[in-house]
Amino acid sequence: MGIFTTYIETKIKIISVNKDIVEIVVTKQECDGGFALGKEITRTTLLKIGEEKTI
Repeated sequence: MGIFTTYIETKIKIISVNKDIVEIVVTKQECDGGFALGKEITRTTLLKIGEEKTI
């Protein structure tokens, strides 16, 4: 029997736009084995228009 972690909710918030660069905040709500842990992981990043990024 193992414990696994999965993300159940992802929020994306646009903070600012400057020419072709967008600043965003990504927040993931974590759950473990189907039970919400209440742990949030937040990352802030800059993206150019059309760019893809894994954070």
